Amino acid sequence: QKLKSHNVIQLLNEYFTIMTKVIFSFNGSISKFSGNDIMAAFGAPLLSPENALESLLAAMEMERQVKKLSISFKEKFNIDNFNIKIAINTGTVIYGNIGTAQRMEFTILGQATITAGKLQAFTSPGSIVLGQTTYERVKPIINVISVKNIPMESEPAGFLKVYEVESEIKGKVYIKQENTVKSEYNIRE
Repeated sequence: QKLKSHNVIQLLNEYFTIMTKVIFSFNGSISKFSGNDIMAAFGAPLLSPENALESLLAAMEMERQVKKLSISFKEKFNIDNFNIKIAINTGTVIYGNIGTAQRMEFTILGQATITAGKLQAFTSPGSIVLGQTTYERVKPIINVISVKNIPMESEPAGFLKVYEVESEIKGKVYIKQENTVKSEYNIRE
């Protein structure tokens, strides 16, 4: 089903609105919207020791929200197969406002972002994949569906191990909140 241009804009704006709320609720920031892609960062510019966990939780909530959106988009736009692909990679990046006096935007640069983009290219619609470093940080709380090696020249072995995960978490997750008065931890299930 091919959408009219005004419907594409409407659909993307609805989608971006929901996804932005999810990303922000898990302490993420948006680097850019590019076509129908969102590049988000966790741990930049707000530093967080739980950035890998927060990005995973955001991804899982994004998947949950997309299921709701797909019902709405079926009714509004007659789309049967609305889904997303999510790739998460953890690493060192450089970030800041880049541009000119006329136009400036928050940007994230570095090998970790390049790798995340390559991971996303190998991701199937409706799935969440993790790079090795992210996987190591969250493996106690996730179930892995599959593991595959994707070719990557920048890696010492010439490939990167990629983990596809279930979009549910084992048990409860505790996230330390810096500005919490009532309790030191906030529980997100």
